[in-house]
Amino acid sequence: MNSPDFMSKLNPDPVPTGTADMMAGNRLEHWAGTFGYNVLRQMRYILAMVASGLLFLWIGNHLLLSPWSQGDWIAAWGPAGSMEAEVVMLIGLLVAIFMGMLITWPDTPHSGLFTAAVGLCILAVKWGPMTNLLLPQDAATLPRVYQMLQWQCLFWIVFVLAGEAISRMFYRLIFRNSLWIHLAGLDGLPLPDTNVHGLIMPFTASAIQIDQVRRGKLSSSLLTNAGGFVITGAVASLLLMILMRSQFVGQALFANFVAFAAGAFAAGAVFADVSPWAVWPAIPATAAVLYFFSMHSVLEYPGQAASPMAGALPIAYVGAGLAGAVVGYYTILRMHLRKQHEMGVEERH
Repeated sequence: MNSPDFMSKLNPDPVPTGTADMMAGNRLEHWAGTFGYNVLRQMRYILAMVASGLLFLWIGNHLLLSPWSQGDWIAAWGPAGSMEAEVVMLIGLLVAIFMGMLITWPDTPHSGLFTAAVGLCILAVKWGPMTNLLLPQDAATLPRVYQMLQWQCLFWIVFVLAGEAISRMFYRLIFRNSLWIHLAGLDGLPLPDTNVHGLIMPFTASAIQIDQVRRGKLSSSLLTNAGGFVITGAVASLLLMILMRSQFVGQALFANFVAFAAGAFAAGAVFADVSPWAVWPAIPATAAVLYFFSMHSVLEYPGQAASPMAGALPIAYVGAGLAGAVVGYYTILRMHLRKQHEMGVEERH
């Protein structure tokens, strides 16, 4: 993974050798391990999430039709109600990712995507629970409602894929930084034998920085990502069955954050080389599958989805689910890196 060709693409600047290597690495490690740096780092993430939330709240108030003004018309219950709304949301995503990466720099390629996903949750809170959509429905109209929600999930698949592409573009063109590259072990400098405490997101970047398909292993890569896609959705669905016991927005956001964090973690644990291109789309795809199985279910109580797992709007799945998936994905990547590093330390000793 950390071949010279790979690292030259990732970090085209020449890497110093000899004593300079150790000095540069020590300076970076000392700075990143200080208490002040870690406090500042967490404050920057909070600021980025607040900025993203305010941006999406402004978009929801000024540029999107509110479902409250459209009654139970299903297309109004989400940004996928019209082409104009979809374009506005994609532009908002681009701005939110840029702001997040700018505020949290220097950090990982997905720091802006994470803060944008958290900010997106403000629209889920603004539009309220799915109960408001289901109350006017009966057995005859319910299938149409879920069918429209499935169509909205197609937009959200495009949304998360656009977020991945935007994150990579901004990182490679503007926000590439030597600190995170070093802590990820990608510049060839020796990593410390001890843990760098307090760091949440500087993990291995082999599956993040560049999706390098090795010659003769294209089929293996496709199977790996397909397996990661399925595992993410399967694990998340199981946890949603346990955690999403009501349609309150807060409950839905919490359940989706935890469920997709676990799903992404499981996907990375089983397939170490799984790509974010496969993990992120599993979130809206899982929501679409849950809606499908609820299409012809009978409502036991007015306004309550027959299947609790399908009791949230697509924006709630994507906002909280994407934020959780980024955390889960990076957590397992850090564990892989730590394992490789400890093996290297044992070999040197």
